[in-house]
Amino acid sequence: MSTDIPELKPCPFCGASSVQDDLSLHAFICDGCGAVGPEGHRGEYEGERKAEYADRWNTRTAPKVKPLVWVDEFGDGSQFVGSHGSLGYHARIQRRPSGEYHYSGFLSDSLDDVKREVNLTFVAAILSALE
Repeated sequence: MSTDIPELKPCPFCGASSVQDDLSLHAFICDGCGAVGPEGHRGEYEGERKAEYADRWNTRTAPKVKPLVWVDEFGDGSQFVGSHGSLGYHARIQRRPSGEYHYSGFLSDSLDDVKREVNLTFVAAILSALE
């Protein structure tokens, strides 16, 4: 009876390679984003069963999240709104007089860079709510 635990792969959600074996949760937990799983029960989270849990961690994939849809709110490039209609989520990017685009403390000369940052924030919020 082998009890070798496979090496844990990086987190499928954030890519962090620091994944810990959390004995109090009877699960593995990512140090990067806090993703937890797969959870076991006391008594089965050991030996060969623990190797099965490690295999399950290593084969998880992050769910696909549809990107935000962007609209130039006033048609003049001064403000863009990204939304996900079915979730009621929206985010606003404003263009400053300096020409930089701003979203929640993130500034860039590139609108695409700011949209990418907003979308990463949105995806992280969605994934954090999943088990």
